Amino acid sequence: MFTASLYSLVIIVHVACGALLIGSGLSGSLIRARMKAAQSGRELGLWLDFGRQISAGNPVFGVTLLATGIYMGSTGWWSDAWFAVAATLWLVDLTMAVGVIKQSGKTLGMALGKARGVLTAGVVRVRDARAWDVAAAVLRGNNLAMLYLMFVKPGLVEAIAVVVLAQALSFGAYAIESRRQSAAPVPAPAVGV
Repeated sequence: MFTASLYSLVIIVHVACGALLIGSGLSGSLIRARMKAAQSGRELGLWLDFGRQISAGNPVFGVTLLATGIYMGSTGWWSDAWFAVAATLWLVDLTMAVGVIKQSGKTLGMALGKARGVLTAGVVRVRDARAWDVAAAVLRGNNLAMLYLMFVKPGLVEAIAVVVLAQALSFGAYAIESRRQSAAPVPAPAVGV
């Protein structure tokens, strides 16, 4: 029969919540690209609503990730440098997800509502705001670094180097995508829904 310790179960829950958050971040990036390519207010609204729906569980996953991380830290990881770096990344992720991405989505939804569902120049300006994209790039880099930290458990210098490298890779991908989008022809905002 199966025998699992509390610690093993906590690790399983921790990894599952981490995987769900990473998956949400990756799908959020794809949805964000679809929002920016939307040809109508209706299409933009559908993608915005879809993004809200797939991220609805993120607060629960994030708090569970924190709680299980605190439990695992209490078993002896508090003094490990990688653990402190991972905890810092969690706080940065919380700030980016709630303070920037969620707020950007709310602002976009309000702008689209005020425009009565029409993809006006003002809505496009709010939609294409860089803060959302920069926050998403930070999250992607942190997620990549966090995987390394959790599995390798490096010392402080290596942990910081991994974070810097992961952010460089994420922002490199962001720069390439931004350049590609700016080179593409931009359709005029639709007049109707």
